[in-house]
Amino acid sequence: MSAAVSQEAHAHGSAGLLVALEGEQLEIELLSPAVNLLGFEGAASSPEQQSAILNARDKLQDTKKLFQTGAAQCRLKGHHVDFGESITGSEVDRGNRAAEENGGKHHDQHHQARPHSDIRASYRYRCERPQELDSMWIQLQGRFPGIQSLQVQWIVNGRQGMATLDDARTHLVFK
Repeated sequence: MSAAVSQEAHAHGSAGLLVALEGEQLEIELLSPAVNLLGFEGAASSPEQQSAILNARDKLQDTKKLFQTGAAQCRLKGHHVDFGESITGSEVDRGNRAAEENGGKHHDQHHQARPHSDIRASYRYRCERPQELDSMWIQLQGRFPGIQSLQVQWIVNGRQGMATLDDARTHLVFK
């Protein structure tokens, strides 16, 4: 799923989301310029920026406030947040490693050179009733006001499509 998201252009105010359901497994992947989630790009250079990183990490981990799958009854099985090089050596890295050591859902950060500061978050769910996944509520814009437009690509129950969500439209319908 990563290849399609990674090809999107780095545009401030815009983020990309992929949603794919295969059998009972639902995968969601977000790619956003760091400025949309943090309010800045590049290495965190102040306590305020470090705080913004920790705050964004907490919001990205609070999946119940980000995604609702309704009657499909999807349960989170794991997630991964990658802040990229802009966070190397920060409190966030130590927090991710500590969560991992304690059975948390984070993985070691990928150390890749990136032309822009992007944040990638991926989520894996198991759905009790995958055939009933006909729509989703996505609250990323409400949690991250820097996201003005969310470009969504989806493959669900043999159908596929694209949609643009914004502050006025947060309900994604798979048809």
